[in-house]
Amino acid sequence: MVDSVGQFIQQLPDLLKALFLLAFPVVNPGNRLYWSYTLFTILVALGVYYLRESKSMGFDLRKALGYCFPKSLYTQRSAILDYQCYLINGLFKIIVSLTAFFTLSEITAHFLSQYLRGWFGPVESQLEVTLTLKVIYTILAVLVLDFSAFFSHYLLHKIPLLWEFHKVHHSAEGLNPMTGFRDHPVDVAFKQIFRALFLGVYMGIFSYCINQEIEAIAIAGLLISTFLLRFVINLRHSHIWISYGWHLNHIFNSPAMHQIHHSKKAEHIDKNFALIFSFWDYLFGTLYVPKVREYFAVGIEQKDYDNIWQLYFDPFVQAYRKVTNFLTQIPRLING
Repeated sequence: MVDSVGQFIQQLPDLLKALFLLAFPVVNPGNRLYWSYTLFTILVALGVYYLRESKSMGFDLRKALGYCFPKSLYTQRSAILDYQCYLINGLFKIIVSLTAFFTLSEITAHFLSQYLRGWFGPVESQLEVTLTLKVIYTILAVLVLDFSAFFSHYLLHKIPLLWEFHKVHHSAEGLNPMTGFRDHPVDVAFKQIFRALFLGVYMGIFSYCINQEIEAIAIAGLLISTFLLRFVINLRHSHIWISYGWHLNHIFNSPAMHQIHHSKKAEHIDKNFALIFSFWDYLFGTLYVPKVREYFAVGIEQKDYDNIWQLYFDPFVQAYRKVTNFLTQIPRLING
């Protein structure tokens, strides 16, 4: 069945293929809603229900499904906006494909390595590209990309102009897997370009140091790490509380810790920016590790995102006001 669907998709023209995969994400391995990731999320949620809610009373399928998919969460206005964002951003990503991300990384790597050779001269010795070197290269690439994901997220919160676009994501008043698609296109573009350049710099420096290029090794490793991440990424935007425990939470960013990142509580604001590894937050003083199950409301205080038009256009209005306000203050700053 899966093979026949895959063959059908491959026969479609590129544009129709992209639209088909947008409409039916469960057959798209590149989508976090792919059937295996979604099935894993549902099974984990059912397991949590059994262990926490029904272990003493017995398993009730109807109650279990109600626990996993609460109607109030999936039908609220905020969730409807999530669904609309999925479609609109999906169309945007068809135009700006993921291929552009790796292309920008490779172009950056190539020009940087050439620049370093021209500035410092070529490295005389050439290391043999062994399996060990490839593994080291891949592990470092994953760390570099994860740090760039953390730092770009950090900047989106700390730079007021960028926050106007990123708070679209944080305006969600309930977390469900579709909330992961609730991003402003400017937010998406910034993160992708920032991370691609960051990875490209790493690839260029490494290529210069070993005096040759290791083709596609980093990309393969990143695709593997992305594949593994997608098995838990849907739980990050959900009402299912899953913590890795006090010690592991200091290493890996658990779903519960990302849910805290969306919290309105004062002690949770601007905490847990990490994607995979929590130690970045520890180094930047933004780590918050829960000791017990915590309860909180999510979202932001600002109520300017009641419809899809406000979601996409209000950030431009607010950003324009910030820029013009800054420009009007320049003469005063210069004159003291």
